[in-house]
Amino acid sequence: MRNLFSRPVTLSRGAFIVAIVALCVAVTGGAYAANKIGKGAVQAKNIANGAVSAKKLAKGTIAKKVKFSTVTGPSVSVSGTESKAVNVTCPNGTQAVSGGPELLSPANSGNSAAVVSSFRSSNIRIWTIRVESYSGGSKSFGTSAVCVSLG
Repeated sequence: MRNLFSRPVTLSRGAFIVAIVALCVAVTGGAYAANKIGKGAVQAKNIANGAVSAKKLAKGTIAKKVKFSTVTGPSVSVSGTESKAVNVTCPNGTQAVSGGPELLSPANSGNSAAVVSSFRSSNIRIWTIRVESYSGGSKSFGTSAVCVSLG
């Protein structure tokens, strides 16, 4: 079988000129289009959901419009060997991005308790906190969520 790379490929003068012109058009076409479209021409309604990720945005693009707030949720007490979940709901127009419990009862009250999970539920406004008790006595926890609006 003949080796295809044994001798250099030569182009005729006409084919070479066409190839160079095509390369120039391809390289400059994107810059020309970007210049013609102009700033602000692409709006949110023109972009599909999920098409733009944080990695695709320039630093500081939306930072000025992000507002954080903290919502205090209900207290929860666990005793014996029980497990309880508490939901903290962020206001309309915001999303829950973080949250957790705060131990309210004394740490040395003779009861072992743990935070089993702390997560955003399927409803983006709700942060769920689950605590469990492992022995006698009672522990009380306060709950809170961090909410963000992208106004």
